[in-house]
Amino acid sequence: EDQQPYGAFERCMQAFFGDHPLANIVLGTVESVTALTPEAMRSYFQSRYSPGNLTLVATGNVAFDGLVKQADELCGNWEPFDAERSTTPVTPNDEFVAMTKKASSQEYVVQIAQGPDAADSYRYANRILAAIIGDDTGSRFYWELVDKGLAEYAGMGPYEYEGAGMTLTYLSCSPDKLQEILGILQRIQRDVQQHGVNEDELELAKAKICSQLVRQAERPSSRLFSVGTSWLQRRAYAPIHERLERYESITADDIRALVERFPLTQPATVCIGPLDQVTAP
Repeated sequence: EDQQPYGAFERCMQAFFGDHPLANIVLGTVESVTALTPEAMRSYFQSRYSPGNLTLVATGNVAFDGLVKQADELCGNWEPFDAERSTTPVTPNDEFVAMTKKASSQEYVVQIAQGPDAADSYRYANRILAAIIGDDTGSRFYWELVDKGLAEYAGMGPYEYEGAGMTLTYLSCSPDKLQEILGILQRIQRDVQQHGVNEDELELAKAKICSQLVRQAERPSSRLFSVGTSWLQRRAYAPIHERLERYESITADDIRALVERFPLTQPATVCIGPLDQVTAP
């Protein structure tokens, strides 16, 4: 609560997801953490940490037989039990929330729109669209907001969960620029919604993402998390060449289909900063 953006991310998750579990604050609240007991922690561990709910992943120069042997020695006596995972459908909300934080010298904006979940094939197109609109350099946000000196930072990124997904926008700016920026955000969103993206920015975004994937794949630690996350979410492993092919195959028509299914123009918005009054665009 004392660090920028002063709880705006959590408040926007609550505004967008409503009564969905993703609206819950991961770290909890002062009250919930204070009330936590050893018995409650043990009960949670015993109900969730089942062998069938855990995945052991190793990458790099692995002695596989030795790894399996050691895992069996350390974990072979674990008793299996059911730890079912249930997903709740998301009903998105487009609430606009303005919060005053006098201690802040800047205004912060967080927006959340619905996006593909971790198993949805549209996730590839959404990652490309996020790069086109909100990458650190060469994106629409960069040229419209950062390069012109309106915003100190403006970015967009996809977040994929089990059974739910979102596209998050985050920016910071001086208070006197906020209303203008909110209008520009809406204009960019509506333009993409109505007209899609052009071939030049599509190819640039694909090149950025593919080059990042290749560089990341050179590090065992990056491969470790990639393999582990893919297996937990989809029970599948896609080698690097398959992932590159998926990104390279995305077309402007795919982007249009994406925003038809997951509109950018219906986000939940949270603004927090020194302003006493902020008007929705």
